Amino acid sequence: MVCDEVSQKKSLLERLLEPKKKTGPSKFKKNHPALYKVISELAASGNKLLKFTFSAATLGVMDSFGPEKYINFTQAANYLSEVFPARFNEYLPILTENGLYQTLLFTCDLVLAAWSLHDNRWRRKRNLLNLPMAIPHSIIMDYMSAAIQDGNPDPLPLKVAYFGWRIKTFSHTIWGGIAQWVDEPSRFIPGAIQGYDLLIYVSAAYIATQLAIGLVKHQYMRAQRKE
Repeated sequence: MVCDEVSQKKSLLERLLEPKKKTGPSKFKKNHPALYKVISELAASGNKLLKFTFSAATLGVMDSFGPEKYINFTQAANYLSEVFPARFNEYLPILTENGLYQTLLFTCDLVLAAWSLHDNRWRRKRNLLNLPMAIPHSIIMDYMSAAIQDGNPDPLPLKVAYFGWRIKTFSHTIWGGIAQWVDEPSRFIPGAIQGYDLLIYVSAAYIATQLAIGLVKHQYMRAQRKE
């Protein structure tokens, strides 16, 4: 009786430790390969979009609480101003409190955008195209921050306090002209600024580029199979 129990436990342990056998492609994938590929791509894109928007919204929530109230960015900026020459601030504005905070904030957008859109199936160069999407990521973050501070899911028209700081922060840097353009009224979204228009421009360019790359790759693979 004891031997039977031991053998049963041993058998159960072996089944648990036994690696799962690889199953072949599903019947649906075999019968409808093109449709299966489309559905798979849509699912992958949906997952990326979810991570992209969620990470941007989360960063926006953090920004709305004003981290500069709890972290001494002034002391950090003063330390950096002792390390780097004043002229350095013209190119990378990290020698002032707000400049340092905004630079770190956009760096977070850059990292999160690259992470959320990264695709293991793509080559490194193609994944590098995800980096410009830091701009739409920062815009979603900015909108979320404004919505929370305003206590309204639709903070449009934006208050000057939410965007007027840009010109003051970047006026003495090479980004001054861009800051002024960003703060001008939007051409597409009433009550927004032109910086929000970049969400449309960059996203459209990104989607078109990725679709073009995917189409060229598909045609190449199709030609290879025929040969």
